[in-house]
Amino acid sequence: MKRFLLLLLLFVSGIYAKAQHTVEIHHAYYTMWFDTVQSAELVGYYIQTTAHATASPKMPRTGKFAKFTNDPLLEGKVLANDDAYKSWNREHPDDRRDRGHINPFSAFNFAEDAALESMYYSNTCPQASYFNEHQWQAVEQSVMRLSRGNSNEKPVDSIHVWTGVLIHPSHPKKMNEVFEPDYYWKVIEYKQNGQLVYKAWLGENNSENKDTSPLSIEVTLSHLKEKIKEYYPLLSIGF
Repeated sequence: MKRFLLLLLLFVSGIYAKAQHTVEIHHAYYTMWFDTVQSAELVGYYIQTTAHATASPKMPRTGKFAKFTNDPLLEGKVLANDDAYKSWNREHPDDRRDRGHINPFSAFNFAEDAALESMYYSNTCPQASYFNEHQWQAVEQSVMRLSRGNSNEKPVDSIHVWTGVLIHPSHPKKMNEVFEPDYYWKVIEYKQNGQLVYKAWLGENNSENKDTSPLSIEVTLSHLKEKIKEYYPLLSIGF
């Protein structure tokens, strides 16, 4: 699949970014909208299929699949690196940060090239470790379960997934020099009995968030849209 970099100036794939310094990046398996000022992926988009969710074998999160690498389409624009995380975590052992995926590894571990593509630093932001490894992971797993189905429910195919972060535009938090989100969010869209269904989550990205339930951060679509507007008034998203 041809890869290309395009300035996002007009209505494209349901998203405007008139004043967000945003570029649209098309990777083979997902699309991202990357803010070149905040050096962060504001929005990621992919389609979760049942075939990908149930593929076997899965790529293990070991070896080369455990290492983050530079995005070849964003050379020089990504601030995150191993040293930034190591120095922060060494100095703040009680307030640790993970390399938090925007588009999760678990959605792309069905093939080697897809898994490696999810491991670009551009597809991460600093995420509070407990939040990342518990509540947010549970949100990601709930999408995968929906796609796989179970003995009581049929699998849901072709789930449209938008996922992103909210970084304060004027008073951002930082992990060293890396911009850190206040929130992680996710929206899924799928058809059920011929009707469109939406689910949305909005989770606080801080070490005080010890909640493990994804239900605690499930919100209405309208609430999430309002929150996104607070941070990015000129960013309109097509869901």
